[in-house]
Amino acid sequence: MSHIIDFSLSCEREHPYWKSQLTQALLAWQEIEWLSIAYGLRRCALATINVERIKQLSCRVDNYGISILPIAKVAKGQSYQASIKWPMPGEQYNYLCAIGASNDVSEFKDAWENNNNELIGSLLGYPKCCRTFFKIFWEENKLIDTTWQMSIATDGAILNNNGCVVKGPLETNVMLRGVGLRSVLHLPCNHQCEKSIYIGEQLLAIGNRAGFNEQVDFIKRVLSLPVLWSAIDGIAEIETSLFKFRTLTDHSSTRMVVKRTDSRKNR
Repeated sequence: MSHIIDFSLSCEREHPYWKSQLTQALLAWQEIEWLSIAYGLRRCALATINVERIKQLSCRVDNYGISILPIAKVAKGQSYQASIKWPMPGEQYNYLCAIGASNDVSEFKDAWENNNNELIGSLLGYPKCCRTFFKIFWEENKLIDTTWQMSIATDGAILNNNGCVVKGPLETNVMLRGVGLRSVLHLPCNHQCEKSIYIGEQLLAIGNRAGFNEQVDFIKRVLSLPVLWSAIDGIAEIETSLFKFRTLTDHSSTRMVVKRTDSRKNR
């Protein structure tokens, strides 16, 4: 699982501002996820929704010919988790839901029950190259964090022993997904994946069309920041000029380091 161990701001007096901006951005992102279906970007979305919100959201998406189909109960958790945590007896839970046209969510549920990850990824609009990447490193190699793998697969990556320096546009920056900030909903196969960049651009554009201009600007500003990722003994520390946090990653007895900068900066 990818749980936040700790989180700190570079300037603690900005905490109220940061918390407000992050909360608003994450709420906007929840809307963008299902609006991407209404705008025809993809067929299905997979979302964790609390019990109270399902009925309210169902009324809203129904206006777009979209259905919500609960497929599993999951433990309440953070905005991003690398694996599903099932609720313990008596523990509070949310619903993991498929969102889309009625035929599509039925197809999604069948794929889910048959563990057909290729079809699931296709319904969710993930690029073929990224579905292949996911199959190799997540399914077959049982990784929970593909930061290193996507970095060394990037054209122009500079490798030095256990370090990697890489450039990519903000749309493929998923290194901050632990705090919920990203512009794509999948794990890109590399930092310059053109199909992932396109999807990220479209999702952010949908946010703007829906009136979430301030939230989209915040997401883009943070994702454009240089990021330092370092990992050892199953713990990753992710740092930007605004904040840093630690989360779980795959075990390595030597420290692995990735430095990422935005390839569109200074153009």
